[in-house]
Amino acid sequence: MSGSITKKTSTFGWVEMGAENLDKAKQFYETVFGWTGTIAKSNSPMPYAVMNNNNGVTSGIYQLTEEMKMNKIPPHWLAYIYVNNVNNTLELAVKSGGKIIQPAFDVDRVGRMAVVSDPSGAVLAIWEADEKAMEMASGKFAPCWYELGTRDIKICEKFYADVFGWNSRKDNSMGMEYVIFSVNETMIGGMYQIPEEMKEYPSSWCIYFEVNDFERISGLAVSNGAKIIGQVMEYEKIGKFAYLQDPQGAVFSIIKSAEM
Repeated sequence: MSGSITKKTSTFGWVEMGAENLDKAKQFYETVFGWTGTIAKSNSPMPYAVMNNNNGVTSGIYQLTEEMKMNKIPPHWLAYIYVNNVNNTLELAVKSGGKIIQPAFDVDRVGRMAVVSDPSGAVLAIWEADEKAMEMASGKFAPCWYELGTRDIKICEKFYADVFGWNSRKDNSMGMEYVIFSVNETMIGGMYQIPEEMKEYPSSWCIYFEVNDFERISGLAVSNGAKIIGQVMEYEKIGKFAYLQDPQGAVFSIIKSAEM
């Protein structure tokens, strides 16, 4: 599932975690993934740490503001999609049934961005990146796959096609209806229908991180306060993976991809 991520329109280009406690989140992911983090020096009310592995930048972690906490925004991971024009994409997203969560705003040396939700309520960010903005590393301990669990697979399939131009195809290799999203024939993510027995879970995007040893990393995560959600899954042509919830409640996935 892993692959190089570049600034290509309609592909994923950044991930970040909103943490209730930045220092503790930074320590957890440094311990589990071997990342190193540097907290940016700024006067922002939202302290931000840039996380790195041996290949480059993997993600960001920021401190949730008091206003965010008052609005009951929980710790979470958020994925960003590259777009050519944030304002135009926001307009198209709303016309296609989405909602604006955070109106467009500019960030110095980064670009212009906004946060939206799709018709099922899953939240994602869109990013009109500055040419000098950071790009994510690929490979081990970096984001490698993006997966949408949704309440309405048909409506969301149309939404992402209309807004981002994604192509989609069905894949039943895991014994369930699964949609593979692609851009210019490159697979970038997947989608599944949340089953009725999991109706308490909201529609959401989940970020997968590639690991080199599933048992060791999952054990390390659990011993440092994380929880495995559901069952560990393994498929011959996909690999071994699981959903985890970190000590602050943010959900992510780890996968040891099958050797191709």
